[in-house]
Amino acid sequence: MDIFSDIAALSKTVEDITPSERILTSLECRKPRKDEFFRCSPDLQVPVSIYEDKQNRVDYLLGVNVLEEMHALVGVKRVKFVLVATYAGDFFGWPLAIPAEVGANRWHSTAYQAAEESVSKWIRITPKSTHYEIYHRKVKDAKEPVWPNEIRTPADLLRLAFEAGGGDYIENSSHDVIKRLKGAI
Repeated sequence: MDIFSDIAALSKTVEDITPSERILTSLECRKPRKDEFFRCSPDLQVPVSIYEDKQNRVDYLLGVNVLEEMHALVGVKRVKFVLVATYAGDFFGWPLAIPAEVGANRWHSTAYQAAEESVSKWIRITPKSTHYEIYHRKVKDAKEPVWPNEIRTPADLLRLAFEAGGGDYIENSSHDVIKRLKGAI
């Protein structure tokens, strides 16, 4: 018998052969992509202050000890940091601008609206010239998100995103970002 004779064996996936469970060890900090449907967690949303280093594409969580200093140097951005699940089963943290605290524009207000709607239904957002266009997934039996066991509290969410994930955090004036902004390095 050759390899082509056993169609059932060729049809198996890696999961069929060796079942496994994914362990979430970090979270990417980002906005939803225009081609993905997503849901925001109703429980894991926390207001925080961040510094967006747009040149290096890094969001820094700011500790209370550096808020005043960072505000004086470059300003800070108030966001609601939200755990997001994609329809494909991935997770990320969304630093969602809080319209009332950042001088809202249509980008902020439509993103915020989409996040609120996505608590109960699958949403996709597409950028237009001045705002996001919101699309609802029109599937009768769409699956519900299965939230990760590794994230049970807002502290877990922030730790996975800013300590182990795509962001970073600044907790005191000796951080290299503050030194760089002051021209010390």
